[in-house]
Amino acid sequence: MSVSDKDSAEVEIAEIRRLIDEYRTKISTGTSSPDNFMSITDMEEALCTLRSGTNNLYTELQSKLVSQIDQNELVRKKKRITDSKG
Repeated sequence: MSVSDKDSAEVEIAEIRRLIDEYRTKISTGTSSPDNFMSITDMEEALCTLRSGTNNLYTELQSKLVSQIDQNELVRKKKRITDSKG
């Protein structure tokens, strides 16, 4: 993995952390006072926002990592292993 790819992954990981922290803050703030308690609907919306944001980022991260795999080299190695067993 190149330096720029590592930097890109770190940015995505930082964004995931930010989304989680934002969710925790919303829930903590919304449940800290019995007089101003957040509704179940608001909690569900916050969770939905967290899931949506993190799923998108995880998908992007996974796609980038998979696209960096040198498939030609993997195929050559697999053929050598298969040929040596054959």
